[in-house]
Amino acid sequence: MIRRAALIVALASAMLVPAEAGLASIPRAAAAQAGSGAAAPARQVARAAVGVTVDQITPAVPREPTTPIKIVGTVTNTGNTALTGLRVRLHYSARPFERRADMSAYLAGQGEFDPSFNTFTPIERVEPGGKATFEVTVTPAELKMSRFGAYPLTVEIIDLVEQQVAVERTFITYAPRGERLTRTRLALAMPIIDQPRRADDGTFMDDGLRQSLSGNGRLARLLRIAQQQPKGVTWFVDPALLDDVQRTTRSYTLRKGDDVQTRPADPAAGTWLAGLRTALAEAPAVATPYADPDVAALVHNGIDDATGEAIARGAQLAGTLLGRTVPATTNWPYGGVLDRDALDELAVSGVRTLLLSGNALPLESPTATTPDAATTIDAVSGKVTVLLADPTLSALVDATAQGGNPAALRRFVAETAVITAEDPKRARTVVAAPRRRWDPDPKAVQELLEVAGSLPWLRQVTLDQIKPGKRPPARGDLVYGARQRRGELSRAYLRHVRDLSAKAGLIRTVTHASAKPFEAALLRLGSSAWRGRGREARAYVEQVRQAVNAQMGKISITGKGQPRLLAGTNGNVAISVQNRIGRRVELSIDVRSNDPRRLVIDTYRREISIEDGNTTTIQVPMRAPNGGDAQITVQLATRNGVPYGDPVVLKVSATGYTGIAAVIVGGALTVMLAAVVLRILRTRTRRRQRADGTREGTS
Repeated sequence: MIRRAALIVALASAMLVPAEAGLASIPRAAAAQAGSGAAAPARQVARAAVGVTVDQITPAVPREPTTPIKIVGTVTNTGNTALTGLRVRLHYSARPFERRADMSAYLAGQGEFDPSFNTFTPIERVEPGGKATFEVTVTPAELKMSRFGAYPLTVEIIDLVEQQVAVERTFITYAPRGERLTRTRLALAMPIIDQPRRADDGTFMDDGLRQSLSGNGRLARLLRIAQQQPKGVTWFVDPALLDDVQRTTRSYTLRKGDDVQTRPADPAAGTWLAGLRTALAEAPAVATPYADPDVAALVHNGIDDATGEAIARGAQLAGTLLGRTVPATTNWPYGGVLDRDALDELAVSGVRTLLLSGNALPLESPTATTPDAATTIDAVSGKVTVLLADPTLSALVDATAQGGNPAALRRFVAETAVITAEDPKRARTVVAAPRRRWDPDPKAVQELLEVAGSLPWLRQVTLDQIKPGKRPPARGDLVYGARQRRGELSRAYLRHVRDLSAKAGLIRTVTHASAKPFEAALLRLGSSAWRGRGREARAYVEQVRQAVNAQMGKISITGKGQPRLLAGTNGNVAISVQNRIGRRVELSIDVRSNDPRRLVIDTYRREISIEDGNTTTIQVPMRAPNGGDAQITVQLATRNGVPYGDPVVLKVSATGYTGIAAVIVGGALTVMLAAVVLRILRTRTRRRQRADGTREGTS
């Protein structure tokens, strides 16, 4: 019976298809063999060759039962055979979604939605590799819509035997006039964050800013969005980006591998900075910590001071370069997640508000409605406000902002409608935040903002307008597991950063500088931008290491390759220390013998102070009982005895000639004394003889 029914369907299909249209979506020969199982592969081929997209549904939100709803879509043929006999069929439901989870199930093709069918719209022919558009117009009344909410709408492409060959599931949101709605407050966080481009303060490791700041570059597009002065947007700006841009307003050094070149000033840099300064003059803005650090990774690897330094430096620099006060008391950690250690570090560094992912602080018990975005959490320094970004809305904002994704915008509208409809008498706040290094299309973002601003169930607010309610729903503890740990900057990588930080700290100690040298460079090494990019980051580490070593080397032992001479078996050996670091230094010098049997040095440690540009020489007492050559190690250190730089090994040659020289000198002195005495005696004799001769002549 099954084979006979299949044959009847196939013959009916053949009678409906003209003889010259032998290339339908399911070939007649395959349909004739349905009873033997050959039809399924044919249908799979047809399904793979046909695609459908819903390009436009206007208006985005119909308000009257008789409002025409125009549905425009495209059918694509990716196969090598022309398609004919296709039709468009709509599935819809008279009931709106009651829960957001039902929307996700619907898009996955799951759940029951009591679908209804509408009329068919024919598509005559789609050429191989070609497209065909279709248009269907309906009204809310025809779709049985009667109340506010988001309704499912399935657009499917069927063949002549009503077999589905392509489908797209989407939504229509209906908001009839006169229905009173308590508006849901919507806040959007939009980042202006890049990756560090410099290693040490004077060396850029790539020239990506030039491409990004002008034309259709990513940063140029972000500026255009900010210049639209959108409502309900809070900007998160990385001061390290502003710092890098500012540096390229004059000539700079660019390193690519072993090639080092001088690049001229970028005229687009100054224009971009000025444009951003104007666009954000009165807009809600937050300064991220300098270079957007991976706070959790830094804390977990013992680099605690970096977080406070980054927050302070970020606020100061953002205020200077944007010409206004930019607070840094709100923090958006990477991925919107953190653990207790990172929370406490941020709290003691002055952070009072956190923007986290909604998954980072789950509810203790599931609720039937979307909870308010604001709550509080206890930290070491007191309560901290937490704003929880809705993961679904955030992903939809990100997808919509890329452009060319009308389905994401429709779902964003539908999701917010369901949030409001869940509890239409209670006002709530939701927050959405795209990826921090997003790459948006200004036109798509403008459309998103315009649509959001027109929705009668939304009211746009900024993050600083959101306050926790008196009784926020109970939530569990922060979620930060093994997967989040694995995503952090690696322990091996941060060990290099920690070592460089310690070296830079030594420079600060001996020079008594008010700020840590290379602070900005070290903060850039801790940026969250290096997650998953360890090989690229190591080139930055190596460049900073060279710069730190070069700076440390400006305080040095002179004449490292020259042997020192110790005349005799004991005496002093001169050692000189030169200071070219640009500031007065205070340190100590330790000298020890590498072979105490041949060269004896009593414990020698001396504190020295050297003005910039000067050299100080010390005399180190030594004894060499047997003479000959020996080695000594000279170590510069802080006044507290922490080694400064690498130890220096010097050669000392002891002559052993001191006793012989004394004999020779003593003998010479004896001979000289005898000669002097003899000369005196001879002089006296001559004088006496002349006196006697004078007396004889007188007589």
